[in-house]
Amino acid sequence: MLEDYLKVENLQDLIDLGVKPKDSSTHLALISFKRLVALRDRVISELNEDMVGTWIPTVEPNIREIPSGEITNPDEILKYAKQGMTVVATSEFDGRQIQGLSGVIRTDSSYIRSIRQNGFGIEFESSFSNATNLDGKITEQKGLYVAPASLKLLVPERKIIDGYKIIPGIVVDEKLGHKVRFKKGYKGAAKDADNSGINVEVPEGATAMLRGYKNDILTVVLDNQLPDRRKIINFTLDQVVGNLEASSLGQVEPQNKEKLVLEEVLNEFFPRTRLDTLRAYRAVIGLIMGKDMNFYGPPGSGKSQIVKDIIEIAQQQDVIFMVDGCKVQCNPFSLVNPDFAKVVPPCPECMIKYSPEFKETGRFTAPKPGDVKVLVAKYSQGRGIESIQGTVGLNLMHLAGIKLPKLDGTTDDEIEDEASTKGFHPGLLPRANNGILRIEEMDKIRPNTLDGLLEALNSSRIKPDQLRYELPCNADILSTSNDPSVFSGPIRDRMFFFAIRYPEDADTNYEVIRAAYHGEISPAKDVPIGDTHKENGSVLRNMPMPVILEKAVVSAYMKFINEGKVLPGYSDIQGSNRCRQDALDVARAKLVVDQLFFKDKPIIPNSEYALAGMQFALCARVAEVSKEADQNAKIKLNEWVAGNFPAIQKQEESVWWCNAYKHIAVAKTQAPEIEHNFVREIESYKKDPRNSILSYQNIRAAREDPKDLAKQRAIIEYPFMDYLFNEQPKMHRVNDSQLVELVGYFTSCQEGAACKS
Repeated sequence: MLEDYLKVENLQDLIDLGVKPKDSSTHLALISFKRLVALRDRVISELNEDMVGTWIPTVEPNIREIPSGEITNPDEILKYAKQGMTVVATSEFDGRQIQGLSGVIRTDSSYIRSIRQNGFGIEFESSFSNATNLDGKITEQKGLYVAPASLKLLVPERKIIDGYKIIPGIVVDEKLGHKVRFKKGYKGAAKDADNSGINVEVPEGATAMLRGYKNDILTVVLDNQLPDRRKIINFTLDQVVGNLEASSLGQVEPQNKEKLVLEEVLNEFFPRTRLDTLRAYRAVIGLIMGKDMNFYGPPGSGKSQIVKDIIEIAQQQDVIFMVDGCKVQCNPFSLVNPDFAKVVPPCPECMIKYSPEFKETGRFTAPKPGDVKVLVAKYSQGRGIESIQGTVGLNLMHLAGIKLPKLDGTTDDEIEDEASTKGFHPGLLPRANNGILRIEEMDKIRPNTLDGLLEALNSSRIKPDQLRYELPCNADILSTSNDPSVFSGPIRDRMFFFAIRYPEDADTNYEVIRAAYHGEISPAKDVPIGDTHKENGSVLRNMPMPVILEKAVVSAYMKFINEGKVLPGYSDIQGSNRCRQDALDVARAKLVVDQLFFKDKPIIPNSEYALAGMQFALCARVAEVSKEADQNAKIKLNEWVAGNFPAIQKQEESVWWCNAYKHIAVAKTQAPEIEHNFVREIESYKKDPRNSILSYQNIRAAREDPKDLAKQRAIIEYPFMDYLFNEQPKMHRVNDSQLVELVGYFTSCQEGAACKS
C-alpha cells in the first residue's frame, strides 16, 4: 500500500488508485469500525468452544426398533399408539366386517382408560354401514371405536419411543448435580418436594440444579424461587424432554459466547488502556459517530492514555494526503469536489494558487485533478497530528496563528496584504486541519480562548486577526480534563464527555499495572484493517430509522425541556438540536456495533435503540466533578427517559396513522379507488412484509420518471408506499432488508393507533 502512495504526484494519481475523499473524523470512524471487525474475527478464531460451554439435552427417548414395522400385541398397542398413527383392522369387530381396512387413530390410549370405551376412535379410509363421526372428532361417517385386540399398529419408521432416560454423562446428585435450564419454560402438572401433585409455571430461561432421580422422577432445585416460594419440583422425564437443558460445563453455566466475544474485543480495542466494558463500549460508540471527545476524571485514571491509544488507532491510515506546499494541510479533494469542500473547505492560499481570480473576485474555478500537486506524508506528529498542553497562557493567537513582519524593519507589500499568507504562521487548529488535535488538561484553558476553540468546532474554520479569509481547521478534537464543570454549555454541547474512573475491581486494576509496568501491550498495527483510503466512510445517517421513532425522540426532548430541570445534572444544552441529532446518531452507531456481535439484532434502529440513543446523548452532557454526583445524575436521566419514552412513542404512532388516514381521505376525492387499494396494500404487508418490495420498486420508478404516465399508475395502486416516500427520510435509498423491517414496523403499530380508517 505505502509503495503505491509514495509514487503519487497529483490528485489524479490518487483517483486512479481508488482513493475516496474522507474528512478526518469519518476516516477515524471507519478505522474504528474495521478494527472492531478484525478484533471480533480474531477473538472468535482463538476461542476455545469447550471452555465457553453450551446447553445440551438432559433427557432423551428410549428408542425401540420394530423389525417388522408393525405391532400386534394388544397391550403394546395400548402403550405405544398415539393420535395420527395408522392401524389396520385384523378381524371383524362388534359385528362389523372391517377386516383389512386401514385407518388413522383420532383418540389415544388415555382416552380409552378414562372413559372405558370399546377402543380407539379410528377414522377409516372408506365409509361403511353404521359408521359414526366419533362424537364429532371427524366430519364424515367413517369412524368406529375398535379394541386393540382387533388392530395392527403400523410403524413405518420401524422405531418407536419406549419411555425416556437421562442422557449418559448428566450427573444427578444431591451435591454434584448438573446445572440445567428450562429452554422454553414449563407450565403444567408436576409434584412438590413431598411428591404431592401441583401445577407450576416455570419461566423461560429459569436455571436449576439436578438433585435427585428415583422411580422415574427427576428432582430439580431452582436457583430462584417461584412466586409461590417453591424451589424444589419433581418432574417425570416425559414432562421435560426437549425442554430441560444441561450445561456442558457441569455445575457451571455456559458463558454467552456473543457477549464474551464483545467483552474481549472491547478489552483489546485500546492498545494500552484497560476500561470496564461499559466505558469502552461508550468510547467506541463515540468514535464511530466521529465525535469530538473529552475524557474527564481524577489524575492517574488513564485519560491521557486513552487519547494516545485513539491517536495510535488513527495512525493505521498510515499516510495523509495534502496539497503540496500548503501550510494547513489542505485535503486535495477539497479543490475539485464541491460537495466535499462544504465539509472540508480548502484554504484561501490554495484557492488563490489554483484559481488566481479568487483573490479579487471571490470566484473559484476548480482545477483539473492532474494539476493539483499532492504531498504524501506519514500520518504522525506534525503531519496530521498536533498536541498541546492546556494552560492559562494559551490564547487565540496560539489557536489561530499569527503573521510576523520582516525582522529587519523593512516593509513588504505582500506581507501587509491581508489576502496573502506570506509571513503567516498557522496556529494549532489550522495545523491540525485534516487530522487530530490533542489537548491535555483542556479545563485549564482560559474561557475566552475556549470561545475561539468553540468557533472552530462549530464551523471547522477559524479567522486569524491579520488575514482577510478564514482558514480551515477540520480536525478531530481529543482532550482530557480533571474538572469538566468549568466548561461552558456550548462547549459541552459540542463535545462528548466521558468519565474515566479508577478501576473498581482487582483484576482490571492489575491489568492496567501489567500493561504499564511490564509493557504488555498490543500495538494497533498488530490488528490489520486493510487500506481504508480506498473505502467510503461509514455514514450512519444512511441507515434508515422509522420516522415515527425520530419524531418520538424530538417529542421526548420537548417534554424533557419542560420537566427535566428538577433532575440532577440538568443543563439547557440537553435540549439542544445537537443533542437530539446525537441521540439519533447514537441509536444508529449502537446498532452498528451490536450487529457485529449479536445475531438477533434488528436491521434498522427500533424503539430500544431510540431510547438508548437519547439516554446516551443526555448523559454525555453531564459534567459533575464528583463520582457520586456524576453517577446519580446519569441514573436519574436514564430513569426519566425509560419512564417517559414508551408513552411518547405510542402517541407519535397514533399521530402518524391519523395523518395517513387524512391523506388517503383527501386523495380518494381525486381517485376513489385509492381507499380500497390502501386497505388491500396494508393487509398484504401484514401478511408478509416482503410483499412491499415490488410496490417499493414501482413507486420509486414512478418518482424517478414523473413524465411516464404508465409508471404513475403505481401511485394509485400503492398509496401507502407512496405516502411512505413522502414521510420517511431517504426512502429512495433503503435496501430490501431495511424496507421489509421498516414496513413491518409501520404496519405493526397500526392496530394500537387511536385513529381508525
